[in-house]
Amino acid sequence: MDASGALYGVTDTSGTVFKLVRGASHVETIYTFQGGHNPSGALIADKRGDLFGTTGIGIGTAYELERSGNDYTERVLHRFVGGGGPMTGLVADHNGTLYGTTDGGIVFKLTPTGKSYAYTILHRFKIKHVIFNGLSRLVEGGDGSFYGTVEGYTGFGFVYKLTPKGSSVHTIYSFKGSTDGYNPLGDIVVDTKGVLYGTTVQGGVFGGGTIFDLTPSRSGFDEHILHSFDGLHGAGPTGLTAGPNGMLYGVTNGGGGGNGILFAFDRLTQKESTVYFFERRYAPVRPYFSPITDATGALYGVWAAPLGGSSIVYKVKP
Repeated sequence: MDASGALYGVTDTSGTVFKLVRGASHVETIYTFQGGHNPSGALIADKRGDLFGTTGIGIGTAYELERSGNDYTERVLHRFVGGGGPMTGLVADHNGTLYGTTDGGIVFKLTPTGKSYAYTILHRFKIKHVIFNGLSRLVEGGDGSFYGTVEGYTGFGFVYKLTPKGSSVHTIYSFKGSTDGYNPLGDIVVDTKGVLYGTTVQGGVFGGGTIFDLTPSRSGFDEHILHSFDGLHGAGPTGLTAGPNGMLYGVTNGGGGGNGILFAFDRLTQKESTVYFFERRYAPVRPYFSPITDATGALYGVWAAPLGGSSIVYKVKP
């Protein structure tokens, strides 16, 4: 979302970047990729309004869409070869260095060097099978470290920390399965005290996934299960978004009558609540991605049909 409240996103199967202006009757396509490029993951923007993102299926790239008025020109920052392209978007530090992950198990950075970017592999996880969204999008902590999750390629999945400047990567918590939760999925949130919040798509008391936190301690990080989804009130959460007043928001792509829910978690009271049940009339469209918030606390997101088909952009005011 830009300063005017316009929304930007991508469509993977038709290969476009779109813009949705408040009050508009249609979506504006601002760029269409050619020749096997399928954009995926969240977009980010710099102060000039240039957009940065990734294409993953087919031809894997990290790209920039340079803005000139209402027109955009694509610039490929890096082309990935050998399988496993980026699927979860990029993050940028205060110097403009870009960080990302690939489904082949690579954590990478792209450092500005004049008119180009230098590609550096920071870590390569030993992943036997490439599966979509195996590695989450990175999130930056207050100390300049980056954090991310890996699904259960070995064991039940884990959370890792990338130290400043990418000097080392180490696991800070490995899930144990069952009531502890397993297969962490989607975006995590780091608060000002260094506490990490995230979700597992499976496990917990009822098997429908969990909301967890990882609290810094003398020995590293201590895990706490904050909520277990019971199916009736959602199942299969896919990440979190930080909202105002200590609230966390997310969606489940199952449970809640079959089409998932939009939920809130209050970090102050440690209580989860259902904000919205997604209607059956839109099946099989489901919410697969964490929503974003505006200054008023309104939530915006996408219900996406699996393997192509129609998708819906929604707004919910809690």
